[in-house]
Amino acid sequence: MICAHCKQEKSLDQFCTSTHTKSGHQQPCKTCVNAKSTRKNRQRLRLLAEHPLTLACRECGLEKPVETFRPNKRFTTGYSDVCDPCVLQNLPTTLICTQCGIEKPLEDYASASKHTLGRQQPCNTCRYTRLKAKRLQHPNSYRAKHLKTTWICNRCTQEKPLKDFTTKAKSPVGHTQPCKACSTQESRARKGQDREKAHAQYRQWYLANREADRAHRHAMRTFKAITHRRWKIQHPAKARAKEYRRRKKAFPTTFTETERTFMLQYWSYSCAICGRQDGLFDHKLSDDHWIALEGIHCPGTIATNMIPLCIGVDGCNNSKGNRKAEDWLSDRYDKSKAARIMKAIQTYFDIVRQRAADRTAAAD
Repeated sequence: MICAHCKQEKSLDQFCTSTHTKSGHQQPCKTCVNAKSTRKNRQRLRLLAEHPLTLACRECGLEKPVETFRPNKRFTTGYSDVCDPCVLQNLPTTLICTQCGIEKPLEDYASASKHTLGRQQPCNTCRYTRLKAKRLQHPNSYRAKHLKTTWICNRCTQEKPLKDFTTKAKSPVGHTQPCKACSTQESRARKGQDREKAHAQYRQWYLANREADRAHRHAMRTFKAITHRRWKIQHPAKARAKEYRRRKKAFPTTFTETERTFMLQYWSYSCAICGRQDGLFDHKLSDDHWIALEGIHCPGTIATNMIPLCIGVDGCNNSKGNRKAEDWLSDRYDKSKAARIMKAIQTYFDIVRQRAADRTAAAD
């Protein structure tokens, strides 16, 4: 290949590669490019040696330090011919938008280093409006996805709401065919036909990767335990509520609305401990487990373990919590009053048991 500067024929490895030319290499050769760069650097160093610390500004005509000029390779000195104070002084504070035609401050335009004033046209308001309109016209936009509220399944040919279809972002409607019911039915039929084949394949894979499968299961158990422990620390109230629901579900739950009505009538719609009525001083009645669910001897949510306690500021239910009933009464009241309350509650539980026995005998 012949160099355009030195007119000498050289091999292709003496030229820099380029994807913008037909030959795949750029002119001139590497030697000529290096020589030109060396000449420019020597000229720049010579000029800086003559004026090592100051340069003359083209606008104000003053000699100023080199630090006040911006570096610019287009000039032989390596710096711009206008100082920074003059550049900032001549810059406008407002700019007219090319779309709306309104003069706005530079803060209303996006920054762009390639533009003359360092700002991008049009203004932010017009640019956001144009982008929003462009997004809404796209088939995968929010409007296009939500224009339809129903869709016809290509399996059962029934028109169903979009919530009955699996979501898919790349679909023009935002969902995929078929509907969830048909997809589940096809999956179950496919698994039922190839159940033995799938079981044999999984067994073969498991025997070949037994240790890796055990290691993976152990790692997943450890990860879930750590994640759950971290969640309990971050959300203590939710963790307590979740544990309460779990324990309540584990115990028997036979407390009916009829038994609750009898309980409230027996205690005259008031707290079984302090006697506060429902709604008095912003206190409300709640169904409390006399033997707390946290205890190992809790019989569950049954009529012989439920009593009405007030809840509110200094309420009995708030104070009792999950403590043992005898210990809580002894700390809250004196010995004689705690004994009277325990006796009254045990009497109520005996009456409830007798009523249950009478109903059972009458049924037989």
